[in-house]
Amino acid sequence: MSEGANWSGLAALALLIAGFGLAFLFLAVLPQRRNAAGLRALAGRRGWQIDMGSGPVAKGQGSTWLVDVRPGDGSGWRCRVTRFVEGNRQIRTTEFSDPTLPAPAGMIVVGPGLAPGEAATAGQLLGQLSGPHGSLAMRAFLGDGLEGAERLRPAGQREGMTVFASADADAEAVLDRVAGPIGRFRTAFPAEKDFPILIWSGQGCRVRLRDEASEPARLEAFVDHALAVCAALRRARHE
Repeated sequence: MSEGANWSGLAALALLIAGFGLAFLFLAVLPQRRNAAGLRALAGRRGWQIDMGSGPVAKGQGSTWLVDVRPGDGSGWRCRVTRFVEGNRQIRTTEFSDPTLPAPAGMIVVGPGLAPGEAATAGQLLGQLSGPHGSLAMRAFLGDGLEGAERLRPAGQREGMTVFASADADAEAVLDRVAGPIGRFRTAFPAEKDFPILIWSGQGCRVRLRDEASEPARLEAFVDHALAVCAALRRARHE
């Protein structure tokens, strides 16, 4: 093989490597930098503290990429965007939590609309949450650390929403309060993964997406929705 052919091969390899480098720059690095700048601007405009980075998964297995949002006024709520690998699946979630807003009684979950038969099946699965298989199956839906979820049973449906509640919870009164905010959010974000699952229990109020809302506009809309739901629940609690 001639020396010219060797140089041609090396030049082609160099161009290939440069092409991969440019693709990575434009498809990964620059969008991530723009997103981070947008999150910093959002934090400044809203008076929030927004941290970006990685840390351990709650279970202590592997690591997670996250966006952590806290209010600047110390009001107690928190929103976390997480992305981590569990087995061969990548788990993406966004969860707002406010432990200062416990439910007066029982537990209520408002999730996406289900057919009547599907709701009954889901109720049976919820009844098995105390077992290892039921707990694993529902963790992606309700998240970790939810005590008493095995007491939930189907409690009605309304406008694309299915309600599960324990026997001591006033599901209808809660749904009357939160149906409006959930409906407005669903109008703006109609995808199934964008349904803002509401979990209200003695541990506080949680609103959960089965996806990562790390883009500034989407994250702001989600937090505003969760705050609106919390305000509605506070009014319901004092009636």
